[in-house]
Amino acid sequence: METESRKEKLKSLARHDAQGRMLSGTIVIFELRAETEEQAKNTQYSQDLFVLGMAKLDKGIGPTMELKELVLELEAKDGPPLEAGPRQSIVNLGKDKYHLKLGKAFGKEAKATPRKLRIPRGNNSHAINHPKVKELAAKAVGDAKDPREKVKRIVQFVHDYVRPS
Repeated sequence: METESRKEKLKSLARHDAQGRMLSGTIVIFELRAETEEQAKNTQYSQDLFVLGMAKLDKGIGPTMELKELVLELEAKDGPPLEAGPRQSIVNLGKDKYHLKLGKAFGKEAKATPRKLRIPRGNNSHAINHPKVKELAAKAVGDAKDPREKVKRIVQFVHDYVRPS
């Protein structure tokens, strides 16, 4: 079954079996398919970018919501497979082996340049001086004085205020 939404012109394609169960489908650029968990996790079976980017672990890592940092050992014949970034570093261990260290403690420090710190004066894409924007910002921040608390409140306000349509 192939469909296209009238308003957004988004295309989707779905394949079903004789009982009407969906076997596979495509929504814009996302592919869906019915497969067992074993098939989904098998990198030999799947060509899914997410699956191919997964790392096999030799032991449990504990509650993932509490995970702060992770060190992975990688093999790569053509040099480091990844670059250092704001939350990761790569260490050459020799003999085509590397440690990928992930977490805030392992990243290189990224400082904002004076140009990036400049506040835009306001234009069509940054209507920061519009009275309604100023009113909503003041409502979101409330009586918060600490910058972290202000950001926290703004994030919560946007989450509650903005609705997809």
